[in-house]
Amino acid sequence: MADFYAARSNIISPLQWTSLSPPLTNMGYKQNSDTNLNSIAVSNLKTVSRETLIKLWQKTYHTEPPKGISRRMLEHAAAYYIQSNNLGGLSQKIKLKLKRHSSSAPTKLPPNDISNGTLFVREWNGTVHHVEAVDGKFMWKENLYGSLSEVARLITGTRWSGPRFFGLRTSK
Repeated sequence: MADFYAARSNIISPLQWTSLSPPLTNMGYKQNSDTNLNSIAVSNLKTVSRETLIKLWQKTYHTEPPKGISRRMLEHAAAYYIQSNNLGGLSQKIKLKLKRHSSSAPTKLPPNDISNGTLFVREWNGTVHHVEAVDGKFMWKENLYGSLSEVARLITGTRWSGPRFFGLRTSK
């Protein structure tokens, strides 16, 4: 066993196993001798088989990869796994920041570069509509709305991109 770690210590540092059995044996996978998941280098990922990349995914995320996942995505996930094992993963400070931001409610960004008093004029079905920007909201027919899209939906009766409807963005 000491020779095993000595042989791979130049490639990737040993993983800390949580049990006495090697990785993947608890999950019902056979580990081929020619496919040692712990000895793969990031630079060799392009030459590794898809089956091996899927095993790395399973080892990393403890689940099957999504159906139809591209090889490129599997390579990126494997590269992250290898690099995090080499470098120790994310710092505790970064993990806490990610956790704090992931649990916070999503915030609505203010409209880009739309200053108070900006007047949007749009003709729809023969009627001219005037919408004014007021403190990050939009006034139409003496009511305040949170977004131009909300106003466009009320005017047209269907879902529209508000900035596109009022001519701030063009179609692609």
